[in-house]
Amino acid sequence: MVSRRTRKSKHGLILLNTSNIKTTIERYKKASSDSSNMTSITEINAQHYQQESAKLRQQIQMLQNSNRHLMGDSLSALSVKELKQLENRLERGITRIRSKKHEMLLAEIEYLQKKVLNHIYICMIKRIYMCVYIYIQCLFSLSVLILQMLHHHLHYGKSSFIICFTGD
Repeated sequence: MVSRRTRKSKHGLILLNTSNIKTTIERYKKASSDSSNMTSITEINAQHYQQESAKLRQQIQMLQNSNRHLMGDSLSALSVKELKQLENRLERGITRIRSKKHEMLLAEIEYLQKKVLNHIYICMIKRIYMCVYIYIQCLFSLSVLILQMLHHHLHYGKSSFIICFTGD
């Protein structure tokens, strides 16, 4: 099979196009140099990640030491100045913690006071409704009694009306 890059001679030999060969060689050289560049990029990336990993390990170690110091452990390695700085740091932290706790307790007290006042309000409303209900029943009973007395007066006369009121 003869491709565009090759041609057949009159003797049946396949002749290669030299410009295509040069292009192919240049592509090969470029690919092999890219391959070596990829290797160097890979090495650079590996070094970068190793450095980052070392930095992170160091930060973890520092945080663990700091945490131990805050918990009161491994203090013998600290100087007096470092101990004083640690003490000041702890005191500032405790002050912030107490302030936040106080703020939360005040909010809880306020919430509970509102809840108690709401309960008292509901109880008072219920009592008022009960008093109004009883008052209305009393008015109704009194109205019925007055109507009965008026009815009695109309049928039996004035003297019996007075007797009803005096209880005679």
